[in-house]
Amino acid sequence: MAELRAAFNRHHALQCGFCTPGMLATARDIVLRLPDADEATIRHELSGNLCRCTGYMGIVAAIRSVLDARRSAQSDPAPSVPAVASARAFTGFAVTDEALGTAPLQAAPAANDAGRAADRKGWSRIEGSFTVPYAIDAVWAFMADLPAVAGCLPGAVLTEVEGEKVKGHIAIKFGPMSARFDGAARLQRDDGGKRGVLKGAGQDSLSNSKAAGDIAYQLTARSASETEVAVDLQYSLQGPLAQFSRSGLVRDFVRRMIADFGKSVARRMDPTLSESERMKTVQLNPVALFFGVLWERLKRLLGKGER
Repeated sequence: MAELRAAFNRHHALQCGFCTPGMLATARDIVLRLPDADEATIRHELSGNLCRCTGYMGIVAAIRSVLDARRSAQSDPAPSVPAVASARAFTGFAVTDEALGTAPLQAAPAANDAGRAADRKGWSRIEGSFTVPYAIDAVWAFMADLPAVAGCLPGAVLTEVEGEKVKGHIAIKFGPMSARFDGAARLQRDDGGKRGVLKGAGQDSLSNSKAAGDIAYQLTARSASETEVAVDLQYSLQGPLAQFSRSGLVRDFVRRMIADFGKSVARRMDPTLSESERMKTVQLNPVALFFGVLWERLKRLLGKGER
């Protein structure tokens, strides 16, 4: 139990604490009864314990680290140190050219780009799209203007712009989660394929959580005056906020944000509006959005999402 308590703290498996006693009791049973348990087995064994705060990632990682350490101790006569990082953890968040990628995009589809984080262990993926009533070339030109694009994201502030590289921060609040990530990003674009990837990394000043992600977008002309922008977001979190990274509510929240981002892009590009009107970002109301997402999920659960 002492090993598990330390591992729960190390892997940020603690939130409000309500479920922790039951989780620890079940975890102890898993370690003693199933010393060779894999992740699927751990999750199955934990299925009788509900946690309303986390995505269970830290809890699973904590149990796996204790199992790995005990197996290592049995096979190695020398004293062993419990594993600190889970198999899903990632490292290397220094905001450097290497971290943000320097190789130009190739002509292959974005999802198959070797420079992306597709299918990397511990990474989450969210896809969405929006349509704007402007020609594809005009939208493509707009998406190259990083300050203008950042202006369409509520909470985003750029402090440095150097060509395709930017530095700044973005503040996020959703239900119990509040964060401000300071970091940098680099934009890679394929003019021929009308697609781009914004690769970024940063750290939350409130929780010390670290993040890395790729935001890929692909433009498709729906007509001479209408363009669809498909967004493929892949990201990974390390630290306390990792508990939220795979939540279904967070996924729905991000999809709503993508839709609102599209509305802001359309507003910024509208030549009929005054400069002050164009500069207005579609503001997110976190409370309204949170309960709106909950309501949409409830309707789907009740089978009333579509009629």
